[in-house]
Amino acid sequence: MRVAFQCDPFETLNPRTDTSIALMAEALERHYRVYAYTSESMTWSQQTLGAIGQEVLKEGESLIQSQSLSVNLAEMDIIWIRQDPPFDMGYLTPTYLLETLSPEILILNDPAGIRNAPEKLLITHFPELLPPTLITGDKSEAQHFLKKHHSIVLKPLYDFGGRSIFKISSQKEFDKKWSELICLYPRQPFLCQMFLEDVFQGDKRLFLIDGEYAGGYKKMPSGSDFRSNLAVGGQAEPHEATPRDLEICQAIGPVLKEMGLFFVGIDIIGEFLTEINVTSPTGLKAYESLYQQKLEQKIWDAIENL
Repeated sequence: MRVAFQCDPFETLNPRTDTSIALMAEALERHYRVYAYTSESMTWSQQTLGAIGQEVLKEGESLIQSQSLSVNLAEMDIIWIRQDPPFDMGYLTPTYLLETLSPEILILNDPAGIRNAPEKLLITHFPELLPPTLITGDKSEAQHFLKKHHSIVLKPLYDFGGRSIFKISSQKEFDKKWSELICLYPRQPFLCQMFLEDVFQGDKRLFLIDGEYAGGYKKMPSGSDFRSNLAVGGQAEPHEATPRDLEICQAIGPVLKEMGLFFVGIDIIGEFLTEINVTSPTGLKAYESLYQQKLEQKIWDAIENL
């Protein structure tokens, strides 16, 4: 079996925390041949799609990369789309190129599914599961939302890792942060959600594999920062799924499966779904450190049973 990972440059991946590294390591344990390439290196020519990348090898307990080589993506059995957002045309274009390949090649997550599921927009399919939420590029609408809910979270739609996410509780704060976001993300609407105090009890990250709940943990904010993302200092703690958590998973699971979104990480605060992460879900290493279990084994088992 040949498996290619479309990811960030291999040398930038942190082996202690990176989910793509965990998936690669498990594939190598199963004696698959593993390759890594960046989306920027992809080339389509005369019905052939390739990329410049490296074969990934195991040396002791570490993963290393070979010399650069040409990777013929048509020869792969499985391709993982694992590069980090932002979710822009640079992210979208490779999804179109991958669709020129044979449908016999398994692409995870499905390119069309990813295109149709920007992380902070897929939640709009499930309004009954959300906290009060507004998506708008109209400043007056966002101001009205703040006035109604008193304290809100304001964030861009297409970024990741907790970047440019603000808690706002006054008109003065709103004016400042709205202006900042307009400069950083011109011609984009923003997501506003009522601030949920339950975030200080933990932002739950739950994993779904092929539409089924597979495990999860809590991300606890650090200090006074309400953001719980591990990338900005949040801490992972064990979490046993509540009946409400499982209800949310059961509600969204069939839709994710139908869209070809095989490996997904969702965020739940209190009783509410807040995000559905489909581009490059993270957290497998945090899960392993908490439970001494490798969720990537379940992922590869599920792939082999497709």
